[in-house]
Amino acid sequence: MKKKPNLLFFLTDDQRFDTIHALGCDEIYTPNLDMFSKESVVFTHAHIIGGTCGAVCMPSRAMIQTGRNLFNLYGTGKKNGAVIPPEHITLPECLKANGYHTCHIGKWHQNRESFHRCYDEAERIMGFHTGGSYGYHFSTVLFNYDPTGAYEMEKAYNVGPNHELRPVDFTRGGMHSTDIFTDAAIDFIHDYDRQEPFYLYVALHAPHDPRQCPEKYEEMYSSETVSCPPNFKEHHPFDNGDLGTRDEMLETFPRRKHAIRRHIADYYAMISHNDDRFGEVKLILMK
Repeated sequence: MKKKPNLLFFLTDDQRFDTIHALGCDEIYTPNLDMFSKESVVFTHAHIIGGTCGAVCMPSRAMIQTGRNLFNLYGTGKKNGAVIPPEHITLPECLKANGYHTCHIGKWHQNRESFHRCYDEAERIMGFHTGGSYGYHFSTVLFNYDPTGAYEMEKAYNVGPNHELRPVDFTRGGMHSTDIFTDAAIDFIHDYDRQEPFYLYVALHAPHDPRQCPEKYEEMYSSETVSCPPNFKEHHPFDNGDLGTRDEMLETFPRRKHAIRRHIADYYAMISHNDDRFGEVKLILMK
């Protein structure tokens, strides 16, 4: 009987389709994604249907997990994918039923019950804390796998610059979230010694704002040289009813071209950082 392959699902957060050099973005440096796209199937006309809440990635994640479209999701008050009920069978559940050992690393944006249905183990879990922000890339709030599903805040931690675990503190810088999650993925693949094949789900938080990444990647891009989108406007052409949500508040109105170019330069830097680490994960997986 042919051995089942190990599976890696590598997900970035809020990355546009046109931010891969090989797919037409001449201003960005993504050599690993470029190489991967040449040896892979690339979907150039796949579209996000949107969402019924400000966090569009939340329903997108639920759709990825369940194969359902937006209007067949479940949520509290809205079909926003915040909850994946037991009757919505997920991809990891299907794989578990077919002999796979499943592991999660990184961001989870759904309920805890569905998380525990999906994964046999998990490391560096982001998304289960209560109160405050988990958006800082250098002080990401993390949990270890808790079979009880409690995920009590006193057990949350940050990862320091030397891989040390320490109490949550937003005032102290540590490892970047991308490095935390990809290091954990590399360790999992390197140390895996079970007989059954694995399904590893690695969900990065970058390039989701805030625009933070290691300095070496920031130095790759200048706000003076990146292009401003051709559809740039200082104000929305109409009030869409959501002009006061957090995403719209990342920059002041009226918008200024130099400020938008700065955001884009920082955004590209985060994607190049992700690309670099993806290449490392892919390399050890192929070995």
